[in-house]
Amino acid sequence: MDNNQLDQVAQFFELFDVQKILLFLVSLFFLVGIVRVISIFADKLEKTFPSRRLLISQLETILSFFLYIFGINILFFSIIRPPKELLLAAGGSIAVAVGLSLKDLVASIIAGLILLFDRPFQVGDRVSFEGNYGEIKSIGLRAVKLVTLADNLVTIPNSK
Repeated sequence: MDNNQLDQVAQFFELFDVQKILLFLVSLFFLVGIVRVISIFADKLEKTFPSRRLLISQLETILSFFLYIFGINILFFSIIRPPKELLLAAGGSIAVAVGLSLKDLVASIIAGLILLFDRPFQVGDRVSFEGNYGEIKSIGLRAVKLVTLADNLVTIPNSK
């Protein structure tokens, strides 16, 4: 191996130093503890204000989600300090994965917008689609809801 390759190997092992990883794990443990304290506090609030139980539960979920996402990112970037090349490669991979996973959702939303503007059918119309015949209950951005003659609700993605 030449010096350039040895430098790259050394840089890789510096990135994953045992001390940094332990500090990251301990910090992550404290982050989980903070989220648990918030959960306990939210449970007490739900018992105190039962009429607001759903709102409190939703706020707890949103707050926990953002704490985990931002907390882990802050911990990772402040403790591990990855090189720019690694961030670019990871960012590109994540962008491709998110793009592929959202392809169907975006197709349904675009088709929903087209349905809302073109209006080939309206709420209350009776239509047949893939063997399902019934009345259109709602037209949304992602799907059309159809109630069959047997009173079954069929959700049809707009991309179909």
